[in-house]
Amino acid sequence: MRIEIDEDLCAGHTMCVVAAHDLIEISPETERAVLRCGKDVPPELEDAALMAAAGCPEQAIKVSKD
Repeated sequence: MRIEIDEDLCAGHTMCVVAAHDLIEISPETERAVLRCGKDVPPELEDAALMAAAGCPEQAIKVSKD
């Protein structure tokens, strides 16, 4: 599974960080969500990635199967 964040759509609500803090953090420079470690989601974090994408009010997070 892969995850991507469209920083242009992100409004910095931080709901994704609550759902997937191991995958996503808020950049102090832009105050928008960024990936912590690449786009590949470890199997144990796939549910968190899906929750982050589903909970994003701006739909800035996309998750795809490989």
